[in-house]
Amino acid sequence: MSGLLNDIVVPGVAVGAIYALVALGFAVLQRTTGVLNFAHGELMIAGPIVVMAATRLWHFPLAAAMLLAAVAVIGVALVEERLAIRPFLRVDNSLPWILSTLGTSVILAQLLAEPFGGQSLAYPHGAPIEKTSLGPLRISPAELVLIATPVVLAVLLGLLYTRTRVGRMLRAVSEDVDGAAAIGISPARMSQIAAGLAGAVALVAGLVIAPTELVSPSMGLAYLFNGFVAAALGGLGDLRGALLGGLVVGLVVQIADAYVGSLLINLVMFAVLLLVYLVRPFGVFGGMGARTV
Repeated sequence: MSGLLNDIVVPGVAVGAIYALVALGFAVLQRTTGVLNFAHGELMIAGPIVVMAATRLWHFPLAAAMLLAAVAVIGVALVEERLAIRPFLRVDNSLPWILSTLGTSVILAQLLAEPFGGQSLAYPHGAPIEKTSLGPLRISPAELVLIATPVVLAVLLGLLYTRTRVGRMLRAVSEDVDGAAAIGISPARMSQIAAGLAGAVALVAGLVIAPTELVSPSMGLAYLFNGFVAAALGGLGDLRGALLGGLVVGLVVQIADAYVGSLLINLVMFAVLLLVYLVRPFGVFGGMGARTV
């Protein structure tokens, strides 16, 4: 039993937390705009790369480097929203924003490769990665932080949407854009706020993931792919679905890697997604009223 917990469950939940963080970033923007940001993976990786560049190359103190990363990631998210997302929100076709966000992804990946030549580097900041015993479990502080982060973010976002005026306006736009505009809520402004929130989620996600992985610009694509599956499985735009989808995908990936082989991981993952969609066509927590793309 200890072997199962430490070889399958703990790594699976930790990997699932990564995909849940990606799915949460998708959900924040998608539920307001209907857009899936295919550059979100690069936004996540940008935070740790900016921190390492600032501390190693430009000799910034860590606190200043963190602040620079926050400004950079959220700033890029806002610029992307203005140039690559907002112009296509009223277009009755998803292809333009798919191409524009994919193009943004390629541009960001190239820019992120510049400071260190695209090398994979160990992130030196954050919680320790050495595993310690916690009852029958062997788990590192970095993994504990990683696993807790999507849960905390989902709770905070849920409170934002239900307990604040801005959250209620975001929900109004997500449910009826024209109706929200008719009562004085600016859809463009809400799109901008949603993009900023998604950028903040990407920043936090990247900084808690980085200690557990070697950081490289190419990581964004892998995160994006599995994070999209997690979001689709749980229900696009749903915070609970992001958590559930990430957990399921993480465990499926770990089990498939242990018992089926790494070459068949994607086959098993999409088989699970197909089975879920046969029963719940919009994902576990999705519904007929949700926007689809």
